[in-house]
Order: sequence, then structure tokens, then C-alpha cells
Amino acid sequence: MKKYLTLCIALVWLYSCPLYSQESENVGPSAELSVIPTFDGVFGIPMGGGNLDFNLGNSSFYSLFEGRMSKSLIFSMSFHWASFELDEGKFNLDAFSDLYNYTGRSDNFTWLDWAYMGWEKDNFSVIVGKNTLFGCGMEGDDYDWDIHPTLVSSIWNNFQPYQWAVDTYYTSNSENTTLGLQVGTTPYAELPLTKGCYSLAFNWRGEYGPLRNNWTFSYIGTGDGYYPLLSLGQAVDVSDNFSIILDYWNTVCDPENLFTKGHSAYLSALWCPSDKWELKAIGGTEFCDYELNGSLQGKYMGGLAVHWLPVERLRIHCTFAANQMQENSIYAAIGVQYKMNLHIGR
Repeated sequence: MKKYLTLCIALVWLYSCPLYSQESENVGPSAELSVIPTFDGVFGIPMGGGNLDFNLGNSSFYSLFEGRMSKSLIFSMSFHWASFELDEGKFNLDAFSDLYNYTGRSDNFTWLDWAYMGWEKDNFSVIVGKNTLFGCGMEGDDYDWDIHPTLVSSIWNNFQPYQWAVDTYYTSNSENTTLGLQVGTTPYAELPLTKGCYSLAFNWRGEYGPLRNNWTFSYIGTGDGYYPLLSLGQAVDVSDNFSIILDYWNTVCDPENLFTKGHSAYLSALWCPSDKWELKAIGGTEFCDYELNGSLQGKYMGGLAVHWLPVERLRIHCTFAANQMQENSIYAAIGVQYKMNLHIGR
């Protein structure tokens, strides 16, 4: 019931807000509710040969509710209502129930990705609540429902970035530089604010002509100390419809060892020849000292994603990937996504 109560309280608050400020400043409560169902069918086969496998990839059901309460107050909530997986050809109900069984946990994904409120004034802003930890690079700018699991880093697939945090930002007058400081929890503890698992992160985002960056240095509390995480995301907008993107982390990641000292690097190219087509090619590698983790030594991936947007809010996609980080397999996928939007207020 908590998940429904959270959404209902936000809607009631939005509709009951006084509207007197709208007359003077034309800024009043407004929000947008998006509902995003996705079907993603993925075929996989081991590179060395074997049986063809079929799974449901990123098949899911999300909703996003965000907006502005006043001129200075903003909010955002992302709900992960369902994920779908197959186990020997049958639906794996654990993929659905675990989202709710882990409610309140820090070490796993739950039905509530994030829920935060923010205050903005001139060049400064503060955000408080459950939010995304700094350090996810350019890759982390994509919403969960938009990504393809076989074409992202092991950090994306294994690290749980949705944590309770306080963020503060300063944005320059030209709005091309934003500096952020974040204090939050980490996924190394089952419950927030336990085991001394806290994080401290500094972030620099910039847009300077064709160059865009998202650089972060973090200390991630592990319970036994702190891991110094470096994340460097850099993009070059070659033209209005073609970009080259590089992401680097000084770590490799798997479910058992979230951070192992090493290197992860991914290079991608995004081309949008029209408003109805998006093509993305990506290649990457992850490696560490063999003595630290032999299973993560010198692995590679590469792939291609094609998005067709025949009408507004509808996406049909197909992907191809060869990925040593994911069961050393070759994958091909096809799927469809539709975003339903409802605007509330002004």
C-alpha cells in the first residue's frame, strides 16, 4: 500500500496547492505523469556454441511523475512497477516480487527508483531524497527503461545507484557549468544509514561548444573502508545529429564484488539521421589484475542498436551485441516501447 499512498499524496498535494502566485509570476503547480511499458525479446547463444536461449531483457513497466510545486520547489518520482523474466520458458515470479520484497533496502533494486524534492534559487539548488548517486557517467543519463542490458557496462547492470542522498549544486550564470556535492548511502549495506556505509561525491558537468562532460570523484563506503571511484564521461557533438561518447571508470564490477580495482572504458557513437531514426554503435572493455578477480580479466563487448520512432512516443528497437561480460554470448533483440503522458496543471 505504501507505493500507492506515495503517489496519491503527491497528486492530492498538487491539486490542493494555492494558486495565488500564478497570477503574479505565471509559475504554479504543474506536473507530468508518464507510464512506460516496454517489451524486449532477447535471443542469446554462447560464442563457443551451444543452445539458443530466449529471455525478456528489459521488459518492464515503469511510471515517472515529476514537476514543479512552485517557482522554487521541484519534485520527481520514478516507479519500477514490474520486471519480467523467464526461467526455463516460464515466467520467473521472483523478478516481480523481489521489487517489493526488497522495499527499503539499499543493496537491491526496488519498486521505488527515486523520490526527491528540490529547492532552486538563483545559481544554487538543493535536492533531498532517494536519488541517483553521482558517478554513473554519460551512460547514467539514460533512463532505466530506455537502455538495452546487453549494450551497457557491468557497472550499470550490477551497481545499485538509487540511494538516499542530499545534493547541492552551483550553476554558473552562463549555465554551461554545474558543480555538485553529494552525501548519500551506498549499496554495501542492506539498510540505509547502517554499517557506516556512506558516500561523498564531487561532480562537474559542463557544456562548452561541442564538448560535454560529466566527471565525478567519489568515496564509496564499503563497510570496510572507502573505495575511491573515478568516473569520466565525455561527449563530442560533431554535428546536430552525430555525437561521440566516452565513459571511463577506475573499476570493474560484478554482483559479488561491486568494485574491484581496474579499468572500464566504453566508446559509442550516436547518429540520428532524422527525427524517426536513432542508431548507436558501442564498444568497450573491462579488465583488472588477474590476482584480484580472474573472472573479470580482459573482457570485451561490442554492439549496435537501431531505434525506429514511427509516431510520437512509440519506439520500436532492434539490437545486436557480442558481450564477454555477459555469459560470453552473442545477443539479438527486438522490442517495442510506448510512453503515455498526462500533463497536470499549467
